[in-house]
Amino acid sequence: ARTGNLYSVIIEMCKPRWGEVRGLNLRKSGMSRRAWKQAKVSGLVNGPFRHNISPPKITWDLCTLQSEMELAQTLANLFEADLVLGDIALPTLHQKLISSLLESIRMVFNPLSWATFLTTMFKSLRAVNGGGYGVRDYLDPRLLISIPVAVSRYVYAAVKHRSMVCFFLILLLIQQYTSTAVGVLSEIGPQTAKASNIAGSMILTLTGVLSFVSLRPMITVLLDERNHVLAQNIYKECQKAGDGEVVVAVLGMAHCSGVKKLLLRSFEQSAQ
Repeated sequence: ARTGNLYSVIIEMCKPRWGEVRGLNLRKSGMSRRAWKQAKVSGLVNGPFRHNISPPKITWDLCTLQSEMELAQTLANLFEADLVLGDIALPTLHQKLISSLLESIRMVFNPLSWATFLTTMFKSLRAVNGGGYGVRDYLDPRLLISIPVAVSRYVYAAVKHRSMVCFFLILLLIQQYTSTAVGVLSEIGPQTAKASNIAGSMILTLTGVLSFVSLRPMITVLLDERNHVLAQNIYKECQKAGDGEVVVAVLGMAHCSGVKKLLLRSFEQSAQ
């Protein structure tokens, strides 16, 4: 970037999501309600107006919960590079998730579709992993330090936006608390133990099936399909960049290996 070869920065964001992030920054900078309404009408920002007198601060402190996407925008502006939103549009993503979830439910209740259910899920899982991570990567001190912050932010975002990940986490919590409750009730008496075991088995079976069903859309749509969209947009930017110019992509860790594999395949095909 400092040599002037940075062509563009592409981030794992779509227009609606990025509108919320930009709107939050403008609210933090003390933007007036009237100016906010004008910016919202123009499509520059999204979400409700909130007063916040604390201005945003760019920092490299690991303990600060700042967005890597916001930092990417700041650095792109600093070095006069284009900022590109490379993710799939949010309405399209929601539609695909619902379709995939309904399809998964139909497959579960049709024994003839169980093989297809498992094949498509594990095929997407292999594509997402891409074989790009080893033991050393997972034991990297920088990764280990960032895990608590990353997990906390991810859970907070899932709950805030009521996403499918939030639904999956709720099912896991229900399973955990059901197991604990069955253990406690079993100590009261034989009759209570029998009733609690039956009820607990039914709840654990139901939540287990729902967890398994919701896992397929998360892998195939949230990860694999988005990887293809991100890789396609990154490849387009690379094609537009001139000789010696660099395109930087800012992605979540779950997308890096799969996107890298897709990009290498695209460049190999174009070279033939």
